[in-house]
Amino acid sequence: MVEWDEDKMRQAIEDVRNVLPYKTAARNFCIPLMSLKRRCKAKNKLALNEKKKLGSKTQIFTEEQEQELISHILDMESRMYVLTSKDVRSIAYQLAVKNGIRHPFSEQTKLARKDWLTGFHKRHPELSLRSPEATSAARCYKR
Repeated sequence: MVEWDEDKMRQAIEDVRNVLPYKTAARNFCIPLMSLKRRCKAKNKLALNEKKKLGSKTQIFTEEQEQELISHILDMESRMYVLTSKDVRSIAYQLAVKNGIRHPFSEQTKLARKDWLTGFHKRHPELSLRSPEATSAARCYKR
């Protein structure tokens, strides 16, 4: 599998539309030839233009909403309240419901699905969710 970014795909699409052959553009920008052809001909209904999509799975939240969620998690962590995976899944469910976002989350458990959490971790490796440990009162004070 060839790794490529959206900027390279965008530039390659522009070059193809300006009469550069598909094969040359794919080689110049190190992107898959067939992906470039599908995007230029608009044959891939799930991945138009330069955006990557994986099958029918789409991202629930926008990047701004996910950044808001990350800042909330980090804020809670700075206050010595570490969120578990279940807490994050619950917050994600509440965020989707309050903003009226269509989601595949469970209405019964009121939690985001575990596969959403896995994808969230992959998109944001800077976060580490783990079981909270007891923190002594002495560690809570800032120096």
